[in-house]
Amino acid sequence: MITSAHIDTVFAKIRKNYISLQGITNKDVLLATVLATLLERHATASLLADVQAYFKEDFFSDRTPPIAQIRSLLSHAPKEDQNRFEACIPLFAQKEKKDKATVLQQVSRVDLNRPFALRRLNRLIRVAGALELKSTSKKIQEILDFSRAERINFLEETSVVTLCQLLTRSIIEQSRSTSRSPRGTCGP
Repeated sequence: MITSAHIDTVFAKIRKNYISLQGITNKDVLLATVLATLLERHATASLLADVQAYFKEDFFSDRTPPIAQIRSLLSHAPKEDQNRFEACIPLFAQKEKKDKATVLQQVSRVDLNRPFALRRLNRLIRVAGALELKSTSKKIQEILDFSRAERINFLEETSVVTLCQLLTRSIIEQSRSTSRSPRGTCGP
């Protein structure tokens, strides 16, 4: 029961303010979301505060954008993350207050503890599978759907394995349909 309650609590916290790419139609909002996810993965608390302060201030202030700080922070990050940041640099040149407010809205949703919460949820799902807590299968199925929609691969994999351990009918049927090969492709 405690594991089930912890799964519910941690998942609710993650889902509440998750920075999602779902439903974005504006290029600037997309770039702001990408910037926010990069900050969530790599930033320190002081750098995050600097970025938020930059987007809170008016364009006419003499504050320099924290681009150099972010670049130095991302110097050891994967090349893909560095390229994503380079695509976000035009956000720091925006002049209109409403545009900066849009970026601030996304950047203010950054939770530096969310990656830890995702890993904690991952461990809790594994515990539920190891203890064979069948009562958690419905919540784990919900987490699986969320992780597929948000493309959180490690959480999706753990959810699938745990649901198989719990012998959940829907996941077993899905695994059967994906593991079957079309007739006539395997031999004569």
